[in-house]
Amino acid sequence: MNPIARTPSETRDYLRRVLEMNPLEASEKIVRSRANFLGFETSIDPEGQETHEDLQGRRENAIRDLKTVRQRFWNLKTSHLQTILDELDVESFPDLSHAVDRLNVLVQHRSRLLGFDKHKRCDADFYSCLKKILVRSSRDTAALRDKTILGRAMTAAASGSVFTLELNIQTTLVLST
Repeated sequence: MNPIARTPSETRDYLRRVLEMNPLEASEKIVRSRANFLGFETSIDPEGQETHEDLQGRRENAIRDLKTVRQRFWNLKTSHLQTILDELDVESFPDLSHAVDRLNVLVQHRSRLLGFDKHKRCDADFYSCLKKILVRSSRDTAALRDKTILGRAMTAAASGSVFTLELNIQTTLVLST
């Protein structure tokens, strides 16, 4: 469809109206106005659109749910944990989707990790810190990982109480991201 020819007065009125709108609060209205001004058909349904407040509320709920999963990760049954992760509403939030993907990788290897505390040379404090680091967010993990895990690994190596974690590359990525 070709744009509709507008008079200079109509163009000024349109521009004044749109430039007065705040893009953070009225982005949908700006897009609809532009499409209307240019004569394009719009598929935007104002009734079906999610508001910024709705999106923010969904994000806050997802963050809260993700925090709960992280806190209870090692105490839940694997099948229940997988169900919870699958049901988290994070599709609209790439950072939270990434966090759920990381936890899904960890769920796949969880049974192997849970047995390490039974090893005769396992350092209980090291193992506890490792479990915390694995479920935390990437941002929260970096400082704790560098300070605690590397320090404890050096101490454990010096004392001879080292045990090897034989995990595949995916779990190694969980530790490094």
